[in-house]
Amino acid sequence: MATISPRTLHPKRQELYAYWQRKAGDRPMPALRELNPATLKPWLANLLIIGVREESKFHYHYYGAGFIDAFGVNMSCRTIDSLPEAQRTLIQHEYEYVRARKAPTWRIYSGEFDGRILTWERLILPVATDGTNVDALLVGVYERENEGMFDVAAPSVAAPSVAPAG
Repeated sequence: MATISPRTLHPKRQELYAYWQRKAGDRPMPALRELNPATLKPWLANLLIIGVREESKFHYHYYGAGFIDAFGVNMSCRTIDSLPEAQRTLIQHEYEYVRARKAPTWRIYSGEFDGRILTWERLILPVATDGTNVDALLVGVYERENEGMFDVAAPSVAAPSVAPAG
C-alpha cells in the first residue's frame, strides 16, 4: 500500500488519513459502506465524497458545509462537469490518477477566490465496494495559511473566477 508522510499534511488531514488506513487494514482501500458518517464527523465540514462512474464521471455524493459557506453553492448531486473547464480538467486528472493507482494522493494549491489568493491542501483517498475497483473518493480539503507568500500587486487583467472546491 502506498503511504503518505503524515508530517507533510495538515493535522486534520493526518487524522483522516489515519482513519482511512485503519478502515483499509491490510487491503488497498476500504469500502464506502465501512465509512460510518458518525465517525466522519470531525471532517464533515471540509469533506467531499465523490462517486465514480464507469464512464469516468465524477459526481458529488456529499459536499461539506464548509464549502457551501465558502463558495455559496451546494454541489451535492452534481458532477464536476459543472465546474469551469480549467478547474474541471485539473480535478478530473487528479481523480483519474487516484482511481488508476488505487492509492491516495495529496497536493497543495493556490488560487484566486473572490479577489483573494487562498491556499488549500487536498487529500484524496480511494474507496472500493469490491475492494478492487475504485467507486468513490473521500476528499478532505483544508485552507492553509499563505504566510505572506502572495502579497503581490493586483494584476492589471482580471483573473478568471474559480468555482467551488472540487
